Amino acid sequence: MNRPMFLVTNDDGIESPGIQLLEAAASLFGDVLTVAPKSEMSAVGQSITLHAPLRMQKYSDSRFAVVTGTPTDCIYLATNHLVAKQPSMVLSGINHGANLGYDVVYSGTVAGARQAALQKIPAIAFSYAGGVTPPTDDILPYVIEIIRQTLTQRFPREVFLNVNIPSTKIGPVAGYKVTRLGHRIFSTTVESRIDPRGSEYVWIAGRRSGDDDFPDSDSTAIQQGFVSVTPIQLDTTAHSLIPTLTDWKIFSEPAESKTDQ
Repeated sequence: MNRPMFLVTNDDGIESPGIQLLEAAASLFGDVLTVAPKSEMSAVGQSITLHAPLRMQKYSDSRFAVVTGTPTDCIYLATNHLVAKQPSMVLSGINHGANLGYDVVYSGTVAGARQAALQKIPAIAFSYAGGVTPPTDDILPYVIEIIRQTLTQRFPREVFLNVNIPSTKIGPVAGYKVTRLGHRIFSTTVESRIDPRGSEYVWIAGRRSGDDDFPDSDSTAIQQGFVSVTPIQLDTTAHSLIPTLTDWKIFSEPAESKTDQ
């Protein structure tokens, strides 16, 4: 029986402790190929590099860094350039910090998993909600169990999992919960400063100021000490709004009347 092949990436860079933990977990189940950004690429979202060349730095036959590359670049290069056979699964993370609620729009960690789903490859994004504390090997059992469970299931096309693990420093993990995306609340702050030549520059400096209190949200699960497992689909159509839009006059008028104003 062929061993599964896992493609591992992240957005914290190939030297981060989180990706090394994820490699260790994946190696228990199959072969591992790591293709990750050379340096920090947090909050780059689904960005892909189309207007500049990319260079790869080889660490070993199974570890590559993409210089200036985003997580999306890494998945694209790995699956379309480095390997002839598609990986069995893509694992992205383990992110240093939570990716909850609308964080998934900006997160490079989540983008790595989303890119895999776009290519119809099963994928999981892992994040550690430990604040300033980087992930350590005490969270490995939870990562391993999620991978084990996922390997035994038929994975839906164009869906991936977003997994957040609570801090193990403030108490034991309470268990696992299937969740939905919540609403994290951030202050919207832009700090203006003046450089030595008298020109203005700015920092986007929003900080988290709270979370929703939905009982089934990912952020609530983390606050309660549970591992949050959120299935995310690529189709972001607001299906419930389609009947309302269909009733708009512009969709029922003859085409010529729409421009005859």
